[in-house]
Amino acid sequence: MEFTKRRFGWIGDQEITEYQLTTTKGAIFRCLNYGAVVTSIEVPDRNGNYENVVLGFDTLEEYLKDSPYFGALVGRVAGRIKNGAWGTHQLTQNEGSHHIHGGQSNFSQMVWDAEVNETADFIDIIFTHTSPAEDNGYPGNLTVKVTYRWTENAVWDMVIQAETDAATLFNPTNHTYFNLSGTVKRTI
Repeated sequence: MEFTKRRFGWIGDQEITEYQLTTTKGAIFRCLNYGAVVTSIEVPDRNGNYENVVLGFDTLEEYLKDSPYFGALVGRVAGRIKNGAWGTHQLTQNEGSHHIHGGQSNFSQMVWDAEVNETADFIDIIFTHTSPAEDNGYPGNLTVKVTYRWTENAVWDMVIQAETDAATLFNPTNHTYFNLSGTVKRTI
C-alpha cells in the first residue's frame, strides 16, 4: 500500500489536499479534505483495465461552482426537512421553504482536519470537523469523525461517528455517484 498527497487548491488561506491511496496491484482511492469528497476510485474491470468508477471533477473550482454534492459528505442531515422546522428549532431553508443536506453551508463545503493511519493491509484517512451549536439552526456542538479505509483488496469502507453535547439531529451520508462503465464511457 502506498499513500501520497498533493495540493488540490486553496480556499482563502486554507490548503485543499487530495489524498491518494494505492494498492500494490494499482487500485486507487482519492479524496479531499474539502467536504471529505471522494474524487476517484480506480479499480480493474473484467479485462483488468483500471478505470475510475465514480463521478467527480478535476479541479477545486469545479467543485466550488458546479458540484451536485459529487462525492461529498453531507449533513448534519442528508435528507429534506419540511419547512426547515424540527421541534422548536428553525433550520436554514435552502431548498425553497425546506431544509436539505444540512443547510446553506454544510459538511460538504467545510475544510476538514485530516489524519492518515497506514498499515500493511489498509490505509485510513480520518477526517474530523466540529459543527458549532446553532450552525444552520441545529442545537448542540457536534464533532464528526469520518474514516475512509482503502484496503489492499481494493475495498472502500466508511465509518461515520459523532459526539454532541445536546439533543440534535444527525443523519449524514456520503454523496458519491458511481458509473460502473468506467471513466464515464456510458450514461447510467
